[in-house]
Amino acid sequence: LIAVTTSSVGFGAYLAKVAAQFLRDNEIFVPADDEDD
Repeated sequence: LIAVTTSSVGFGAYLAKVAAQFLRDNEIFVPADDEDD
């Protein structure tokens, strides 16, 4: 059960990273750079 949970979380994190990179490359979503107070 722990192995399944760990692999699922890891896969989810990888998928999120790939999705974010895809959106950034296609300029669908560009993170704001005005977060430095």
